[in-house]
Amino acid sequence: MDSSSPTFAAITVLNQDSTYQGADHAAELQAARTPQVISCRLSPTDTPTKLFQFIARGEAGDWSNKNLKISIQDIKRSTSNGQDYGTFSVVIRHISDSDNVVRVVEQFNNCNLNPNSLDYVARKIGDYYEEWNTTERRYIQKGNYRNNSQYVYISMNSDVDAGNTNPALLPFGFEGILKYTDEADLGDGGTVGGGVGNWVSGSEGGLFKSVPASYDTLSLGTVFQVSGSQLTSSVEYPRPVFRSNATDGNLSNPTDAYFGLQTNKSAGSTVFDKSTIDLLRPRGGVVGEFAALLAASASLSPTFTLDDIKTGGVYSADSYNVDSLTFQSGAVSGVLDAGYDRFTVPLFGGFDGVDVAEMDPFTKAAMNTAPTDDNDYAFFSIRRAIDSVADPEVVEMNLASIPGQTQDGLTTHLVRTCEDRGDALAVIDLPNAFQPREDSDQIDRLNTQSTITTLVNGLRDRGLNTSYGCAY
Repeated sequence: MDSSSPTFAAITVLNQDSTYQGADHAAELQAARTPQVISCRLSPTDTPTKLFQFIARGEAGDWSNKNLKISIQDIKRSTSNGQDYGTFSVVIRHISDSDNVVRVVEQFNNCNLNPNSLDYVARKIGDYYEEWNTTERRYIQKGNYRNNSQYVYISMNSDVDAGNTNPALLPFGFEGILKYTDEADLGDGGTVGGGVGNWVSGSEGGLFKSVPASYDTLSLGTVFQVSGSQLTSSVEYPRPVFRSNATDGNLSNPTDAYFGLQTNKSAGSTVFDKSTIDLLRPRGGVVGEFAALLAASASLSPTFTLDDIKTGGVYSADSYNVDSLTFQSGAVSGVLDAGYDRFTVPLFGGFDGVDVAEMDPFTKAAMNTAPTDDNDYAFFSIRRAIDSVADPEVVEMNLASIPGQTQDGLTTHLVRTCEDRGDALAVIDLPNAFQPREDSDQIDRLNTQSTITTLVNGLRDRGLNTSYGCAY
């Protein structure tokens, strides 16, 4: 950046629809997932094949990408005449661990890509997932193999699932995750600020918007400011950091190094970098997208592959040439024979689907005055949760409650659901009894005689005459 006088320009991040919020996160609940895991190259001219990806189970929102990462390890090519498929292990790890001290959450050993084998990776981990049926108001289970993992299920490439891929293929890396597109040239070299000239971005219609000549004060939504009457600048947005050398972290055995995603503060550190959690959140304005958009505002971070490892356990992106171990050997055996048989994949993009500006995104105060499934996510989500436990053959329970929620339609629906089941009691909260901090600017017990009278009269007017509901 060049500067010749103390002026500034404001740069505002745009949403996909070119509005100025920059991080509205207006999207529904979505599960975190890994990028597509890709295969090794079987020859110097080969192109990697997409094999599978892991997706978080149980509508965990952003919990998974804040707590877990996945490693593929012990990758072995077949050395038996009777078995064409190689093997590998899948390890679900805590995101904050290091390669020096691995914290295993779950592990699945001796997996393969043979759909006819008992060790088929989809059979070992499971590919069942649940899809909400809006017509029947219930979850429909889909998939072929029962889930053995508590945290993820696997989505296989259809060609792999059909046995149509080369048996020699092994998981060797992964595609990039969604990120904002880097800006190589911000500014047209004109004078900015102070009402002199116009500043325009290097890619009109992309992430940045022109700043009018009269724009001489920062406004809400500004991401950062720069000084100088002449603006020449570029922006490179954060992306996953990859291990660059097997010796990083001073492992007792360099071949124990997991290449791919690194979550430590620096190359030699074993301390977790907390900014990793922010890196793996969905991008504001493109929430819900897991592949690069055609628009200039988003793209994919670099692809990782073990095929780019060179002699000495050094990783260099796009080094698949005379320097890489795979290229030198002319086959996948090169890097594996050197002992580098593992890498780590991120889970990213999980989102809770709530208003991030609310202290409690499901409080009555955050709802519309006349909420419906179509105009209020909190109302829709709670009603869907109630419907999901309505069948006593699916969910076993004897008590149901929505603490702090006093919206009449929802609490009545909970009581009626328990009544229809005939084996559970709904414990509901009532309005005019207690006002939690998230509903206002202070806690108020509302225990005067007048408010209690209003509470009782309001409950009478609802006409709830049932043995399957109660309130304090």
